[in-house]
Amino acid sequence: MLLGALAYLISLGISLAGQWVLDAPTPENLERGIQWDSRNPDLWARYARQWHFLASSPETQRAVESYQKATSLNPLDAANWKDLATAQMEQGNLEEAEVALRGELTAVPNSPQAAWRMANLLLVRGRTAEAYPYLRNAANEGSLRVPVFDLARRLEEDPEVIRRELIPETPEARADYLQFLVSGQILDEAYPVWQEVARDGSPQTVRLGNAYVDALARAGNGSDAARVWEELLAMTDQAPRPEGELLTNGDFEDQFLNAGLDWRLASREGYQIALDSFLFQNGTRSLRVTFDGSANLDFAGITQTVPVEPNTRYRFEAYLRADGITSDNGPFFRIASQGVPPEEAFTVSTPPRVQTLGWVHEQVDFETGPRTSIVILLLRRQPSQKLNNLIQGKVWIDNLSLKPLP
Repeated sequence: MLLGALAYLISLGISLAGQWVLDAPTPENLERGIQWDSRNPDLWARYARQWHFLASSPETQRAVESYQKATSLNPLDAANWKDLATAQMEQGNLEEAEVALRGELTAVPNSPQAAWRMANLLLVRGRTAEAYPYLRNAANEGSLRVPVFDLARRLEEDPEVIRRELIPETPEARADYLQFLVSGQILDEAYPVWQEVARDGSPQTVRLGNAYVDALARAGNGSDAARVWEELLAMTDQAPRPEGELLTNGDFEDQFLNAGLDWRLASREGYQIALDSFLFQNGTRSLRVTFDGSANLDFAGITQTVPVEPNTRYRFEAYLRADGITSDNGPFFRIASQGVPPEEAFTVSTPPRVQTLGWVHEQVDFETGPRTSIVILLLRRQPSQKLNNLIQGKVWIDNLSLKPLP
């Protein structure tokens, strides 16, 4: 009994001494601590870092030996394996560094950070194919995805191989990869990724799809923008566009998405835009703009981007009603080409409407050029040059349509 109590007290004293050293880790204290308690991996690790990160002249070899002692005493401490690998790489010992990183992966098998370090070491050693599974694992960590995606595109030319072997199959990782492609304007590789992401159908997926459509439209890729937009309409339970109709929600009967190829409504001082369920040309509601008479507005608050086909004739039709529109410049419709060479650019407009009018049938035809795939439709009002130029009154629009002519 006495011998057991004595052994316990000795063990407790060594443990307390080791803790005291860790609380005051001067080089001298650490050396004394290792002499007292040479089986304490924390003391060896702190001793290794003391030499590894010495500001004046790091003793990397002494640090390596101490890290090795720490990892042999506690192989489940991933931080020691990581620091041992770093020290080995600093000495140019890549083979030993790989051994240390494999020790870290044994300690934390599912660590994306450890996988990222292993992947980079394998790439440095010229073993690209072996690095792919580790890069895929690393991309499970959100903060590492963009570096992994960027590296993957520099390593692999085949988009299918990137999707299959380098991008995790989780919805979050696939969505982030689509965002990476859209942000980088790598649109020719984005559609297969979008097809995978679209299965999720969440509000976040819809927002990402709208951004994808916007990017396609800005790039002048009208056919793909229209295809993805139709898929988004189905995903959000929006009514499909009538056969041959290019405008979305031209009768204002559906909800406004204010995104993608739907209507974009801009707010600013001098006017208000609202749906009107009491006055309409057909259906159950129209869209109303109320000008409050406070400004000589340059108005373009209602727009829609529309994919079209090159070398095709189109007819735009709409109904417009006005009540007490002041000034000589009133609202009108305008259609303009987007992203085309100067010699192919065009703009067509309906007449400006002022004063008070019943429902007026507006119509204008146009023909696209060989490189025209996107046009923009606007309800416009240009500033007046007259003295009495503040615009006041109301205008309603309804039953807008854009279709190819036979």
